Amino acid sequence: MRNLKFKKIKSFVTFDLPVNYLYIHLSFRDTHKEYSNSISVWPVTSTRRKLIANYWTSTQLHYFLIAIAGILFTMPFSAFNSLNALHLVSLIVNAILIYIPLYFIIYRYIFINEFLPLLEAATAEYEGKDRAWVEW
Repeated sequence: MRNLKFKKIKSFVTFDLPVNYLYIHLSFRDTHKEYSNSISVWPVTSTRRKLIANYWTSTQLHYFLIAIAGILFTMPFSAFNSLNALHLVSLIVNAILIYIPLYFIIYRYIFINEFLPLLEAATAEYEGKDRAWVEW
């Protein structure tokens, strides 16, 4: 049980869950099934767009939690060991400045080079299985 929690924490910190093919495939299947139950003509491209939106939401959550961890880490080292207005403004400015390279170097790179190809593979696999079921 403890090992599972450690794996989840490691996966979150390294941001590898959104680019795990099995995770993408299962998310695609579950999301498509959920929306197909409520909207009978729900297209596969809409599910694809939902998963893309979920990716960017998870990147924002990932970054936000990293920024909060950074703020909590730097608080004991502040001059007065308190969070005054100037310190808070400098933390926010630094968090924004750190996000810009993270966006281009990590999040966007992973999105284009790993997530989208895996999503296309999951989409093609789902469409193939869906066609096989209809033809059967």
